[in-house]
Amino acid sequence: MPRPKSSSNPDSGFTVLTPELARLRSPGTLLFAVGNVSSGDDGAGPALLRQLRGKTVLRLLDGGDMPENVAHRALEPKPDAILLVDAADFGREPGFCALISPEEIGGQTVSSHGLSLSALVKFLKLSLPSCEIALLCIQVQDMRPGRSGLSVPVSHSVRRLSRLLSYEKQQGI
Repeated sequence: MPRPKSSSNPDSGFTVLTPELARLRSPGTLLFAVGNVSSGDDGAGPALLRQLRGKTVLRLLDGGDMPENVAHRALEPKPDAILLVDAADFGREPGFCALISPEEIGGQTVSSHGLSLSALVKFLKLSLPSCEIALLCIQVQDMRPGRSGLSVPVSHSVRRLSRLLSYEKQQGI
């Protein structure tokens, strides 16, 4: 898999992410969270969505571990951009966050879900050809089935992402 857009700084990728997420933070953006809350860090996407409820201009959609079952809800009202958020193992330190373009996903499955993210992205691109689509990946530490809660580094990154995407002032992140 190609290296995601990120930095080599020990800041978990936030130096690069901050301006990109600020640009996407608008009422026309849909945050589509994907993840299984019963598999440890795989629940990072839904955890971020829960933290953002009532605190963001973004539209929120919880895809859980079967995003194909709710993908049709992403189509109306038509978003300007879709930010897919998922936990994945892409070879970085736990909690590292990176934006990956749909082209970089290719046919590979970078998440743990039945429907590959590339198939989900293809559906969204065909249905919404003028919509910008980005994948925000959070590097996992532990995705063992039956493990509830996030690891410390992933939980820390989810809190930082929540602050970046919320109404709150963007300083000190």
